[in-house]
Amino acid sequence: MVRAEESDDVDERISIYSDTIRGGNQDMRAYYNLAYLYLYKEDYQNAEAVLKEAISLFPETFRFYSALLYLYEETGAEDAELEISYDILNFMHADEDIRNRILRILDKRDDPRAYDFAKETIVYYPENQRAINILSDYHPFFLSHATVNLTEEDILEYRLPLSERAFSILVNPDNYNESVLESLNGTLLSQAE
Repeated sequence: MVRAEESDDVDERISIYSDTIRGGNQDMRAYYNLAYLYLYKEDYQNAEAVLKEAISLFPETFRFYSALLYLYEETGAEDAELEISYDILNFMHADEDIRNRILRILDKRDDPRAYDFAKETIVYYPENQRAINILSDYHPFFLSHATVNLTEEDILEYRLPLSERAFSILVNPDNYNESVLESLNGTLLSQAE
């Protein structure tokens, strides 16, 4: 019998991995390889089915989530992209790329969750331009730091330093002062400036 790795034929490899999975074998590698072969062929429907099944069997395996995120990006399934991005936060809570993806979708939709998520993101990334732009709709301090009419690439590349005052405003917008920052000792907020 030919092993899937030995075959140069993509369809043959798909058939071998499919048979392995249908045979009840919960081989993580078979799921992974089958999903990526479907992605390679741009057979997104089958790739999604395999990845969702793999996630149900191996919920702690990050690579299935990242492959599903790629699939949803490629197909433009924004609702699913948002949902899987939130799932990925369980693995990479402070990852700026994932946070930017979520902020992009929430902001585009004027979703009310954007404000709280931007506040949370700026704690990890005080210079995150996308979060600053969202917060600028709520507070004049951030408006003065916001950039307008930037392309997606500009937003990803652009950085603008914020002061401790910005974090004070986020924590207590009505009465920000030094004592507010002192109460946050040990957090990333104290590293701003």
